[in-house]
Amino acid sequence: MRDFKIKLISLPLLYFQEAYTQFFLPYSLGILTAFLKENNYQVILDDLSIKIEDNNKKFRFSSNSRINLNILRQERDIIDYSYNHSHNKKVGRFAEQITQIVSCASYDLIGISVVTYSNFLFALLLSREIKSINKTKIVLGGPFITIYGKELFEEFPVVDYMISGDGQIPLLKLIEHLEGQLSIEEIPSLFYRENGTIKANPRKSFPIENLSIPDFSDLNLNLYRSMGDNDLVLPYLVTRGCRRNCNFCKHKAVNSFFESKSYNKVVRELKTLKERYRTNSFWFRDDNINSSYEYLDRLCDIFIEERLDISWRAIAIADNLNGRILHKMKKAGCKSLSFDIISGSDRVLKSMNKGFGVERSSSVLMDSYREGIKNIIYFTVGYPHEQEKDITQTTEFIKINSKYIDFIAAVVPFVALYNTPLYDNPELFGIKNLRPVSDNFPKFVFKHFAFDEIDGPKWEEKIRLQERFRKKILEADFKYVLPKKYHFNFIPFWFYFWLREKLRFLYVGWVFRIIKLFLPYLGKKTKV
Repeated sequence: MRDFKIKLISLPLLYFQEAYTQFFLPYSLGILTAFLKENNYQVILDDLSIKIEDNNKKFRFSSNSRINLNILRQERDIIDYSYNHSHNKKVGRFAEQITQIVSCASYDLIGISVVTYSNFLFALLLSREIKSINKTKIVLGGPFITIYGKELFEEFPVVDYMISGDGQIPLLKLIEHLEGQLSIEEIPSLFYRENGTIKANPRKSFPIENLSIPDFSDLNLNLYRSMGDNDLVLPYLVTRGCRRNCNFCKHKAVNSFFESKSYNKVVRELKTLKERYRTNSFWFRDDNINSSYEYLDRLCDIFIEERLDISWRAIAIADNLNGRILHKMKKAGCKSLSFDIISGSDRVLKSMNKGFGVERSSSVLMDSYREGIKNIIYFTVGYPHEQEKDITQTTEFIKINSKYIDFIAAVVPFVALYNTPLYDNPELFGIKNLRPVSDNFPKFVFKHFAFDEIDGPKWEEKIRLQERFRKKILEADFKYVLPKKYHFNFIPFWFYFWLREKLRFLYVGWVFRIIKLFLPYLGKKTKV
């Protein structure tokens, strides 16, 4: 075992629009942990999301000891504290609490995974605290870094390195460089500084077939069981990339092409994980489990032939599913599917280049329901030039298909995202005057972007429309979907909406406790 010591840190996901999440094991860092151990390095995996939740469970009534993640919503304060070294007592206290639960001393390299914008704020704050204590080298990686790495690296010298895209080989070569074994120019996909100048080595992709089996042995797995239904759900990636070309999506910037693992590798690794962690529950992390109909069809056959006896959930798209393959997916262990339905308006779906329409969505939801697969769906409101009639069609879609919908997970207001077709060619989509929703980062391009519609409302009016549209969809959920499980006859919608909005801004761990505590008393359960 080599003397070089590495700590890999996974950060909490804080959703700014909807407080709906679960505590999942950090898949990508689990892969890196296994890969570095295979190369005889000392590496420790740490997940702050579960550590913070566990800490807060121990101090239910002690506000001073609880860690309040809502501090991260105060982005201006976080940036001033981390970047401008301001003295903010609340942020300082939060940073102190974090450093108490994550030990970063005596390590030669700290790696932090950055998946979302809120992750980055956390990583920025944590990096500052680490550097204030010791001079440990810090490297950031993950999807958010892959998309925005160069701009971030230029602005925040507290971070020593950033890795874009696949992390296994670049991280290993970075460690070898720090050990003096090779030059920094030989490390693919790396951002670094040389004599005050930002350097970016060419990004290189590596086959998905070469990914290691994730290693979660450093984590307290019982904590993850206690956050769900006492069943450990293991993340796993079968395919990578998406073949769709939605004009608002940035996934192509992370994975520009589609690839899949060999069937033998998938079966072998699932069997290994199932035995190693004593669970048969999996969460497939693919962008879309059905990006390739042919691959999914054969994969389900093999699951059945091998008698894997696993249950799994996945994200799917409606365009190429049908009753035949859904029947096979159920037989192969599929428990639930999450669909990004987006809208109940064919006009909106066509303008997004989604690749399917309302009729297809309805058909897939019905077939999935008939096979006993749970349907979790997502909607978006406020796409450019979306109108009242489009929202009416969406609420009608919910009403007609309510029998087949198990849960509406989120209704998200639309914003333009950097490095997407809509952002690059706004005039083609009838919008103009793109500007950051927040001005906290004067020269950054990674924020969400506001826009004005050409011959339509300006952004300020667009926000009001989005909130009105969102409320209408939630009201349809309240009327047609939720009553499948509970009676709400004695509760007015305004109270439900008020309660839901309040829950949006509570720490997600408390959201689930409140829901589990009160839902049984909201009404009598009904059979579907």
